[in-house]
Parts: sequence; structure tokens; C-alpha cells
Amino acid sequence: MNTRFWRKLCARPLHTLLLAGTALLLAGCASQDITRYANERPPLDLATYFNGKIIAHGIFQDRSGQVVRRFTVDMEGRWDGNQGVLDEHFTYSDGKKDRRIWRLTKHSDGRYTGSADDVVAEVKKALAYYPNLKEIFFDDDTFNYRKARTLELCAELKKLNFTWSCTSRVTTDYETLKAMKEAGCRLLIVGYESGDEQILKNIKKGATVDMARRFTENCHKLGLVIHGDFIVGLPGETRETLRKTIDFAKRLDTETIQVSIAHAYPGTEFYDFAKQNALINIGMADEQGHQLPNVIYPGILEAAELMEW
Repeated sequence: MNTRFWRKLCARPLHTLLLAGTALLLAGCASQDITRYANERPPLDLATYFNGKIIAHGIFQDRSGQVVRRFTVDMEGRWDGNQGVLDEHFTYSDGKKDRRIWRLTKHSDGRYTGSADDVVAEVKKALAYYPNLKEIFFDDDTFNYRKARTLELCAELKKLNFTWSCTSRVTTDYETLKAMKEAGCRLLIVGYESGDEQILKNIKKGATVDMARRFTENCHKLGLVIHGDFIVGLPGETRETLRKTIDFAKRLDTETIQVSIAHAYPGTEFYDFAKQNALINIGMADEQGHQLPNVIYPGILEAAELMEW
């Protein structure tokens, strides 16, 4: 039997429950870019990792980082070819117990998916455990990546009559957005990144400015609130591309926006690009924790200018 300890609940398999005031986050730690760890050895194979009996420990934290609940989970994983079952038995510090069964599929490209019923079961339990819950947020960058799965999931979520939000890609079509809205979706966190077509190609976004514009128009029609995310300092950034992004963000007219500075993390193509071109600046934050550019473009965009924009 293996014993493993997760210091933060974010490392718990598949999905996370983070209690934050009256909002509950159902997360799969998907905000982390797993491609960053593609070259790590030994490779992580979930079918091997979650096979047999495992004991894990986890915690619930509020937004301040205070531990509000602890748990131990006894898991047993079983696999038959590419189909797996992860049977979890939870014992919480307040004496409550729970059981959760995941039915998993391993795909040829290395991805793993769980059935819609598993997500719905998580929601049902969350609604039962927290009767004053106002909203659930699905922190999963691939939540609506596959249309068929999203429509299937929304059909089940609609029956539960609750308010929820999630992250979204601008490639999501009107039919899918409509199904999400009818199922109780209120807000989408959307990564637009840039309003410049070439920069979107440089970062292999897989989306265009026109797609982003059409997606936003559809959200406005349906009454879906958008929190737009943008990044400055991506490969190819200039004063002109920054101005394009600013003007683009204004035209989109989303309810709120968030602007971050591009950071090149080791193991990413961006880092390799910056290192090869001597663009890396070691510091990522000042003494107060404010984000600083760690990639600069001498003669084009200096660090101070990126901050000013």
C-alpha cells in the first residue's frame, strides 16, 4: 500500500473543492499548464499511479489560507484496458464520511476524462453540504473544450437548478453557450490574451481575433457575463501590438478585465525563445510581491514601458 500526502487540496486527484466564503470552487488544478512538465522523469501515468490501494490526506482552505477542514481518503484504482474506476472513501475531521466513484477513460493522446455523472455527483454533494452556497465555479480550462461532453453535462446540471460559472475558450460556439446559460451559467473567465493576430499565432493560441469577437457577441446576446484575461509582453509584442490589444479590449466591452505580464517559465517554449534571444530578466516580482516583467525586448519594449502600458 502506498501512502501519499497532498499538502494542498489542489493536488487531490481529478477535482478539488475549495471553500471560499459562500462560493465553492470545483477545480481540477487545470489552471496549471501541464505541458510545462512534459519532459519530467519518470513520466506520470495515471493508470499506474492510481492502481491498487492508496491512502491520501488533504485539507480545505478558505481564501485567507486558513485550514477549515481536513480529510483522509482511502482510494482503490482498478483498470481494464483503457477503462478505469477510482473508488474513494473520505473521512473528514468533523466525523462526516463520503464516497465518490470516478469512471475514467484513457485516450490515445494521453488525456484522461471522467464521465459527466461524476461531475454532477460532485455538484449534488456540494449543494447538500453547503445549503447557503450561492455559486459554484468550475476552475477547468478545458470545461467546454469538447462540445458533445459540454452539452451532455449541461443537460444534467440544468436539472439541479443552481448558479455556476467557469473558464471558457473563445472557440465555443453559440449552441454550446446557449446550453450553458440555460443550465445556470452566469459568468465566463475568458483568455483573450491579445488583440493582435500575429501574437496569437506566435503563442499557438488556436484562436483568432474574429473568433474572439464573435464569441463575445454571442455571450452578450445570451446575457453571459465575461471576465476577460489579457497578457502583455508575449513574443512579438511592440507598442503597436499593445495598442491593438487595448483598442480590442475596449471594443469587446466585457464586464471586467484582468491584465497580466507574460512570464517565461523554465520548460516552456516561451522560456526557450527568451533565453535564446537573451531576453530573460531574472526578477519576477518586487519586494511587495507586485508582478514584474521577466522578459524584455531591448529597443522595442523595456521593462518600465511594459509596466506603464
